[in-house]
Amino acid sequence: MSQASAGADAWLTVPFKTQCPKPVGLARARLEDALLGPDTPATGLVVAPPGAGKTTLLGRVAARSGTLAAWYTAGVEDHDEAALVRYLALALLPPGAPALAPDSGVDGLLAALGDGTAGGPQLLVLDDVHEIAGSAAEDALERFLLLRPATVRVLLGARRSPSFNTTRMLASGDLVELSGDDLRFRSWEVEDLFRSVYGAPLSPETAALLCRRVGGLAAALQLFHLSVRNLTHVEREAEVVRLNGRSRLIRSYLTRTVLDGLSAERRQFLLRTSPLGILDGPLCDALLDRVDSGSVLRGLEAEQLFTTTPDEGRSYRYHQVLRDHLEVTLEDELPVGEVTALHVRAARLLEQAGHHTEALRAYKRAGDWGAAARLVRERAGVADPDVGALTTGDLHPAEQNDPWLAVARIRRLLRQGSIDDALLSLRLVEAAVDDPDLAAHCASERRHASAWLGSRATGVEVAHTPLSAVRSLTRTVQPPRLPADTGPEWGLVSAVAHLFAGRLAEARAELDRAYPALVGATWPWLAAGMLGALLDVGAPGQRDQCVATLENLSLTADVEGYPWLARVAQGLQACLVLETAGQSWRIDACRSAVAACQRDGDAWGELVVRALTSVALSRQGEYAEARVHLDHAAATAATLGAPVLELWVRSLILAVMAATGAAPGPLADRELTGLARQVGLEDVAAVLATCRAVVQRGPGHGAPAAAAGGGAWVQCLGGFRLHHGTDIDVMPLRPRARLLLMLLAMQHGVDVHRERLIDSLWPGARLDVGTHRLQVAVSSVRRLLEDHGVPAGVVQRHGDAYRLALPGASVDVHLLDRAITAVGRAVRDADPVLLADRAAEVLELYQGDLLPEVGSAEWVLDERDRLRLGVATALASSAAACLDLGRPDLGLWQARRVVQLDPLRDTAWLVLARIQQELGDHSAAQVTLAEHSRVRDLVNGRVPDPASSDPPAAARARA
Repeated sequence: MSQASAGADAWLTVPFKTQCPKPVGLARARLEDALLGPDTPATGLVVAPPGAGKTTLLGRVAARSGTLAAWYTAGVEDHDEAALVRYLALALLPPGAPALAPDSGVDGLLAALGDGTAGGPQLLVLDDVHEIAGSAAEDALERFLLLRPATVRVLLGARRSPSFNTTRMLASGDLVELSGDDLRFRSWEVEDLFRSVYGAPLSPETAALLCRRVGGLAAALQLFHLSVRNLTHVEREAEVVRLNGRSRLIRSYLTRTVLDGLSAERRQFLLRTSPLGILDGPLCDALLDRVDSGSVLRGLEAEQLFTTTPDEGRSYRYHQVLRDHLEVTLEDELPVGEVTALHVRAARLLEQAGHHTEALRAYKRAGDWGAAARLVRERAGVADPDVGALTTGDLHPAEQNDPWLAVARIRRLLRQGSIDDALLSLRLVEAAVDDPDLAAHCASERRHASAWLGSRATGVEVAHTPLSAVRSLTRTVQPPRLPADTGPEWGLVSAVAHLFAGRLAEARAELDRAYPALVGATWPWLAAGMLGALLDVGAPGQRDQCVATLENLSLTADVEGYPWLARVAQGLQACLVLETAGQSWRIDACRSAVAACQRDGDAWGELVVRALTSVALSRQGEYAEARVHLDHAAATAATLGAPVLELWVRSLILAVMAATGAAPGPLADRELTGLARQVGLEDVAAVLATCRAVVQRGPGHGAPAAAAGGGAWVQCLGGFRLHHGTDIDVMPLRPRARLLLMLLAMQHGVDVHRERLIDSLWPGARLDVGTHRLQVAVSSVRRLLEDHGVPAGVVQRHGDAYRLALPGASVDVHLLDRAITAVGRAVRDADPVLLADRAAEVLELYQGDLLPEVGSAEWVLDERDRLRLGVATALASSAAACLDLGRPDLGLWQARRVVQLDPLRDTAWLVLARIQQELGDHSAAQVTLAEHSRVRDLVNGRVPDPASSDPPAAARARA
């Protein structure tokens, strides 16, 4: 930081306010990229309640920015313009700049900064901006933001939005804003946090449960970690299950940061309205017998006091952590009778207002089981998330007195896929009740539920409701006859029918038509959202959005009392995260989803999750485990009497066999043909093509063939990864030390001279200075590797040179060189099949450019080009040989890859065109030659003819 204004006015400033905090916690790229991305606005605002992780995020962004970041933490004492300017000058002015006059305002600071190119920081972070809200300092800050040099990026952190016009800045694209919901940890981030930062891993299920219990609040996660840091893994997991509003650390934090700072009136308002769950002005007025609740709620939301509004102020909710704490405090401070009466009154008001799920919860909190059963009976669609599974053959005492409570529990069992347990309970209720209407209801439920038993199903017509129609579609792809009176849910049924028949485009179109009408209908809306995410997975740029969508859908389904939908959404999300993240330990999340289905006796959920897991594993190259899941899924589909799903699973089996190079036997073909005939599917080829496409190995996920070679490997192609028993996280290293590790890994097993390392990493440094920095970086690398269990001495010094030598490690760069040589030998052997195999090995290893993380650093460019051109040369010779040997089909994909890797290689374009001509695709050959001509024109500086420079999309696809 600058000392420009540290002269006579030094006593007026507090040094710690301009000290940038040390980066801690989990690196969350989705948030950091939103504030620092190349296309993001130059002003960022993070508005979130206390404990949401604002300062942690801003500290990590400042450390990552790559420029000298300036920091200022505002305080309530900095209320005037002069105080603000003093700290901004201390943070922003470069060393040696003249000190500002004591009465200098924002205009004087702007004049001193000039155009911002004088060497000062290019990033300014202002934290706790809410402390100067409504003051002259805030007005001065607004003027500074509007007039500051364009080279200075500014990030603001606050508990509530500043009073100046941020809406205008958002509308004009000059501001990016993150809210408390954005900062909320997602379940997979909780897994990463406890594994990577705290070193105390949690299972995927437990991490998701902890995320829900604390609402993703950063402070609550930290407090929970502190409370269990000395426990074993099993004890930690048990503590998550026991975690509730009575957690001592969480209660202490909320009491200190929220309740103790409120007036007595506001504190009582929070306590006495907590039974409502969903709040608005009239509800709170009626509950508390007052008239100003709407303004109180608006104030709580504006001040970010763990109060949110999902619908622009029409209703409000307390953060789940705060609500749990308030209810515990309510029980501690009020007599039992008063708490019960408050919950009963809240339940009646909620029921009158139409909030039946919240009313049901309030009735149960009050112990009014009769009212709860009446509500379930009268409102058959009300969700009951608090009931648990029936585990015995006897009804609970409360259910014997009022069997409608058992109906609520049975509905929960059906929603979690426990069909056998639900049928047993329905028979018990049916036998125990005297009410003929209730007995008839149970008999009807039992008939519909038994349709999902598979081979044990009774012969009933199953297409009277949307769910029973979906069951019919698992038996035949012929669309069911629709009843005379159909609702919007039947549009979802039509989308499922198209999907099962392999008509993905029609499924997407039908879903788009039906979705708007499904909003507000709980389970159809959730199911439509999951189906849409599944169909959107393959669209460019949609995968991360699908992961986030499934996270929200699973949480909503869990809260609304639909465990089966929540479980399938979590399984699909786990599979997508496995493919996008790539760490091998994430496979456990997929296995955990399967285990959850087995635990609850949910055969249908297990079938779906196993199929999804097999796709994710195949795209990771884990074909053996994928085949195990598919074999189980095929057997389950047959047992459940779902030949349509069995056909899809067996198509996936054939696709996995093709990916591994195994030829399917005649029995497999006959089974698939027989299933297609049984279910009435005419275009089985569309299903097979879809399955082959989805199991293709995803780009950038391959560890070096490696991993075949033992427990240690180094990947430099397509991204840097270091593995020794487990992946080694190199992000804790400083940037130069990290680059040193990458440079040595690129030259694994070879001495690299000290002077080359210094010239590459610290260009322009004197030899003595560079040597010192190199020694410090080497020490950091050694310490990191040893902390991850790598034997000492892998970073070796030989005289003035250093070498990385990981014992027994496979290195993708070395393997690629050997694979390129093997292609050359296969060309001489003149065996086209062997050539194609060797070329496939080259592409399997060449996951992308060498060390893309380092950009265009000079020390990597030559080696990067050598490998890229080496791959292109090997594939070009292989493609030409395949053509000459009469197998142009084997050379087609190789020739296409060559023109991508080296578009300036004229012979590659000509070979590709010849291959396309040999295969009879003359139009594609013409497109190839036209594209070649366009590339040559660009290289020679000629402007290509617009009419021919952009071939039609269909022609490009064929080429």
